[in-house]
Amino acid sequence: MKFSYKIKSENGLHGRAAARIVDKCKEYSSVISIIYNGRIGETDSIISLTALQARQGNTLNIIIDGDDEVLVYNNFKNFLVETL
Repeated sequence: MKFSYKIKSENGLHGRAAARIVDKCKEYSSVISIIYNGRIGETDSIISLTALQARQGNTLNIIIDGDDEVLVYNNFKNFLVETL
């Protein structure tokens, strides 16, 4: 499953937000990848996510693959709204 999310936070995808994303993704068995500007950020690595250098107004593409992908799709969107 896929969806896009436009970053609203002034801070963009910074260290604290990346850490929250990594922690949240540990709750799911699906593999979740965040793609920005042709680069893939793995959601098990804070460094991988911050290396994307995504800023306010940038659009992230999220790809979910796994047994609980529908759950992730429904919950992770809301989580991103709260985080980014």
